[in-house]
Amino acid sequence: MIELRVTDNDMYVAGATRTVPAWYVLDPSAACNSNWWVNNVFTYGDACNNQPFFYLECQNKNDFSYDNHWVNNVFESCDGGSLQLLSTFGSVIEGCFSYDNISLAAPVISIGKGSLGIGSALTIIRDSGRIGSGIQAGVKDITLEPSCRTVYIHGFRCSPNTGQIDCGSATDATHSAVPIALSWAMP
Repeated sequence: MIELRVTDNDMYVAGATRTVPAWYVLDPSAACNSNWWVNNVFTYGDACNNQPFFYLECQNKNDFSYDNHWVNNVFESCDGGSLQLLSTFGSVIEGCFSYDNISLAAPVISIGKGSLGIGSALTIIRDSGRIGSGIQAGVKDITLEPSCRTVYIHGFRCSPNTGQIDCGSATDATHSAVPIALSWAMP
């Protein structure tokens, strides 16, 4: 999947208990590159809380899925999380918000390492966040696995101001323009 453009869509997926995410991409050859999802609304119709809406994993040993972008997207009732990106490089998440969660059971954004790949690197999360309070105890808005490196978070927002980011020993994770009430955890 290279240079795919998904724009101006309203994607509705039903089923409260799903066995796979709505977008489930396993990349065996580091060939899921330069794709853009722009100005979309992604909805889990039954507030699915066991799968993220997007799951992208590069399974090529010592390589990445490169330069994928999510821009100005709404994730509606995605209680299993919005994005889980594993072994990616240069991913950009900008202007993406999770709305109307009933009981968020997983991070809105999770960045890490695939089963065969290496830790994600050079991820940018800009002006994105969660709107609504429906989050389970102990669940963070953003989770970075220890294998991550060079993650830049700018303008992460939550309403109400209860946002939490867990950097999990990620190397070179930085943030700017985030609310004072935000919890930033680095072991």
